[in-house]
Amino acid sequence: MATEDLESLSISETDKKEIYRQKLNAASIIAYPIASRKMNKRVLKLVRHAASKKGTIRGVKNTIKAVRKGEKGLIVIGGNITPIDTISHVPVYLEEQDIPYIYVPAKEDIGSAFGSQRATCMVMVQRSSEIEEEYDRVVEDVNKMPKIL
Repeated sequence: MATEDLESLSISETDKKEIYRQKLNAASIIAYPIASRKMNKRVLKLVRHAASKKGTIRGVKNTIKAVRKGEKGLIVIGGNITPIDTISHVPVYLEEQDIPYIYVPAKEDIGSAFGSQRATCMVMVQRSSEIEEEYDRVVEDVNKMPKIL
């Protein structure tokens, strides 16, 4: 169930924590650093706002192509992607390119942040003047998290 759907239903705080815990348990072993529940909410809100302003690049292939061409932005990766070989090379490549990235527990949440019923494995949120403050705050928090290298 998507984060936005959780907010619209009258679900207790305990149930929301349990649903998030279940999503974390479903995430793959390479999903590190993974967003906390509070940060997950902020990251998905940023994706939603950027998608409405056409400031995103969606999908593994398109995102990696954009990074290769020199575009910058925050990369959001779904933590429950299978097979993990689909994205296992991405974190190392992003760190070499000095691009911030974060995992969220569920690729379905990324898709629903776009307003789509399809899951999205990866998205690049590009910095723009409309979402500048929100983007900078999320990237600052992401940069504080430990990386794999």
